[in-house]
Amino acid sequence: MTDAEKALTNAKTEDSAKPLPKKGTKFKSGSLQYQVTKSHASKGTVSVIKLVKSSRKVVIPATVQKDGYTFRVTAVNKAVFQKNKKLQEVVIGANITSIGTKSFYQCKKLGKITFMGKKAPQIKSKAFTGIKKTCKITVPKKMTKANLKLLKSRMKSAGKKVSYKKSK
Repeated sequence: MTDAEKALTNAKTEDSAKPLPKKGTKFKSGSLQYQVTKSHASKGTVSVIKLVKSSRKVVIPATVQKDGYTFRVTAVNKAVFQKNKKLQEVVIGANITSIGTKSFYQCKKLGKITFMGKKAPQIKSKAFTGIKKTCKITVPKKMTKANLKLLKSRMKSAGKKVSYKKSK
């Protein structure tokens, strides 16, 4: 019986022995590639740097796993989805605080954007320029009027005046 317990504890220590990914480490998860921006066991962050596999719908998650560590996805880097011909719908995770310059530039079929976060993210110039004119943006019901107004002004300065609705 003690041999089995020792083997079990040895297996646990081998699994948890994976080192914490360093700042700058790149890795793939799903259809996106990420880069570690802050290396920390419980408060680590990553940003989306590349679309690996093009599809009609892309979900940018709130968190992502790497080597047993959970990282918050806080940013979309510049020109990640630029000139994507397939992209029609995007879901932006709750932890996103920044969307880079020309991130969704000239994604002509992009017609539906869903923000999961209650706070309006920073949106850099031309991030949404060239998307569908009839694009619909959905925000959470719990987003305050002030944050919705802020999001609208940031989207307008990022190159788009679109229609908004609150989710149920």
